[in-house]
Amino acid sequence: MPTMNQSHKENAMKSPVTLNGYHKFGGECSAPCGEGGVQTREVSCQQILGSGYPALAEESECLKHHPKPPNQQKCNEGKVCAKWHTGPWKPCDHLCGEGNQTRKVTCYIKNEENKIEVLDQDECAAIEPKPEETKACNVRPCEGVDWITSEWSGCDRICGLTNETRKVHCATSKGKIYADDLCEAEHKPKNYKKMRIIKYHLSIFVCSVECGEGIQTRTIFCGVSTVDGG
Repeated sequence: MPTMNQSHKENAMKSPVTLNGYHKFGGECSAPCGEGGVQTREVSCQQILGSGYPALAEESECLKHHPKPPNQQKCNEGKVCAKWHTGPWKPCDHLCGEGNQTRKVTCYIKNEENKIEVLDQDECAAIEPKPEETKACNVRPCEGVDWITSEWSGCDRICGLTNETRKVHCATSKGKIYADDLCEAEHKPKNYKKMRIIKYHLSIFVCSVECGEGIQTRTIFCGVSTVDGG
């Protein structure tokens, strides 16, 4: 004799089946504005047993009754995006030494009447990071700067080079280096010069006698010359 639970289970299995399981679109749009925003949803095939309890079913069972609905749809299409507006940088707050510059950053949108409407900054921050409002500045070092140079590279150990070089920096008297534009460009020393080259110099051959047998000789000496022959 079947028990009460077995009888209830058998009746549930023999009950008519209704197919559904297509959920509504929900959740946030993937883009807050502009083009390309998408909302997604889960699409599954379910059967509702006669007892009222849902259960998953093969997708082919749902397809017998109707096509599978899409699992995504476009959203926020055509909605105008808010934008950041950055004002000009104010002058450095220190005449010399380390200081700061500031500027005004505003979130805005152009409404349907093509007028500017200021928004809360969170509206823009949801689309792109906020531009910086403060940055470091240094108009000039308070102790002053001038050009300093290193020694010339020399040519004793390097063959085949045509120029000697050296480093030139804009720096304080204590040797702290700054950007070149803080020093006077027209007074910047050259960082290269033509090298003096040591080489052999040869004279023309001269005969020891004007006629008969003689010997030709020439003078060979080691000298210094510049690249241009001087």
